[in-house]
Amino acid sequence: MATALSHMTGFIRTIAMNTIILAAAGTVGMQILAVCMSGYNLAYIFYTGTSQTMLPIGGALYGEKDYNGLRILMITGIKIALGICSVIFILFEIFPEQIAGIFGLHNPSVMPLLNIAFRLFALSVPAGGLAYVVRAYYQATGYQN
Repeated sequence: MATALSHMTGFIRTIAMNTIILAAAGTVGMQILAVCMSGYNLAYIFYTGTSQTMLPIGGALYGEKDYNGLRILMITGIKIALGICSVIFILFEIFPEQIAGIFGLHNPSVMPLLNIAFRLFALSVPAGGLAYVVRAYYQATGYQN
């Protein structure tokens, strides 16, 4: 259920963001959003990799009732995800124009707005990493709300 909900809310978020950005900032805004989403997808590779690696290990530890091992796994997963996401966040904060260039945005007139938007968008990277690690923990332990 958590994975389905995550994908569904991501789809809704994308539609809402596209609609708002297109109405408010036009094609320039969409170019900036595309760079922001591409950067976010780069971070997504790392924190989903961490959380997906944790999932079977956490399930095995939970099944064996090794709660200490589960706690260690969770702490390690959080450290790895937040560490990687922090490095990506710092790179996004320091080099927004260079990262935009990697994703094909080279328009100098767009760069001042991109710098602001990309740096603000980078704030979501560590939060996303933490959310995915916690989601993997809840899936592994069969947590029911």
